[in-house]
Amino acid sequence: MNTIISSLANNQILITEANGDRHFKSYSTTVANIINGRIKLNSKYWSKPTATTNRYLGDFLGIGQSGVKKYVNSAIESGLIELTEDIVKF
Repeated sequence: MNTIISSLANNQILITEANGDRHFKSYSTTVANIINGRIKLNSKYWSKPTATTNRYLGDFLGIGQSGVKKYVNSAIESGLIELTEDIVKF
């Protein structure tokens, strides 16, 4: 299996690697990774999230398109999501 690149919408890209790792990009910014089941969110993005990117981030995380900011903030506090500048760029 090769790397699969899917367009979620204009400038919203999902990259799925052969090993199952996934990456979500908005325009040229890597917003989030799921690597070995661990979710990392780009702290530079999260400091100024946009409504459009948040909708697709919710889809990427499997939580749907509503309540993304509340869910992510709660998941960061509980340790389910790591907020970091050390994001895998793809």
